[in-house]
Amino acid sequence: MSAFPRAIAYYKDGVKLSDETLKTLMSLREWNEGYFETMRIKNGNLPLWSYHLARLKRGEQHTGIALPKMDFIHELFNAFSAGDYRCRLTIIPAGKAASSAIVALYPLPESKNAYRLKSAARPHPFTDSHHTTVKLSYRVYYNEMYSQALTEGADDALLISPENFVSETCIANIIVSTNCGDLLTPAATAMPLEGTGLQYLRDKMAGETLIKQAMLQYTDLIHSNGIWIVNALRGIVPVTQIDDYAIPQNETQTTFLASFFPY
Repeated sequence: MSAFPRAIAYYKDGVKLSDETLKTLMSLREWNEGYFETMRIKNGNLPLWSYHLARLKRGEQHTGIALPKMDFIHELFNAFSAGDYRCRLTIIPAGKAASSAIVALYPLPESKNAYRLKSAARPHPFTDSHHTTVKLSYRVYYNEMYSQALTEGADDALLISPENFVSETCIANIIVSTNCGDLLTPAATAMPLEGTGLQYLRDKMAGETLIKQAMLQYTDLIHSNGIWIVNALRGIVPVTQIDDYAIPQNETQTTFLASFFPY
């Protein structure tokens, strides 16, 4: 995994930055003190913006770093009114009682219709309840496990709690279909970050099929009737393999889950 992926453009508070300036910002202590969102832009719009904004406000409350005025955001996105893009919005401290909004725009990653997971080399270290609701910029563990999974030929790492319960992947939540047809996702006590994609899906599915929280173990995944990752960038993607185990493909459920996303 590249430590510094090639982007289309970078902006700080609406002003365009050079690659070198952003690299300097990312090397500062302040960068790891902030919070961020990774969002999908579709034809100049942010389909899940209300969910991202709600989590940004939780980041503001948790870190004490004020969410700056971002009037420039939608004007900026209108300049990318054709096509799909990945956007990372990072909020960092900028002096006493001040903050800055850093926007990095990337081409949308290649679509996937199959996802391979590799078990992380060590359990996740998360114990604070805020981890499930705020997306902080300090992500050393995530980056290490993700990079290792890619090196071993997988698409992402499966993260397990110290108590051996399934939590999440490095970039997505997990949905599991049981052999009885129930849809489950790891419980908050396993410390997954509840992503905006999962929140959006659960809201859209209200009144139809509920996705219930459960304490899931590795064997529950291996003997499931289908597994999917879900996030705001990709929507729904079926998992086809975990380590050396092939995962059954539930095409009917895949089509059903994917139908709720606007992309």
